[in-house]
Amino acid sequence: MWRFERRTLRFHVVAVPLLLVAAAVVFFNGDTAWVRRVAVVLVLVLVVAASVLQLSEKCPRCRARLRVNTFMRLRDRCHYCGVAFERPPPSAGAP
Repeated sequence: MWRFERRTLRFHVVAVPLLLVAAAVVFFNGDTAWVRRVAVVLVLVLVVAASVLQLSEKCPRCRARLRVNTFMRLRDRCHYCGVAFERPPPSAGAP
């Protein structure tokens, strides 16, 4: 279940720089039609992938789709059945 948070974090670590690169390319080469089209397709793919990722995690007890507090963190308990999700202890190397 906590893999969901790690996957979401990795997705955002990759998606945000890609969006910035796409914006920079369109800013400097926006007069070329295929550049704008590629940038729009990239943004659409990232939005769809983020939406699918957000809706993919389910409660292990009742199988309800989990709502997230932010884009990268799960709630402390299921909104439907109320089961608590215990956070794993921080690893030894974590700050």
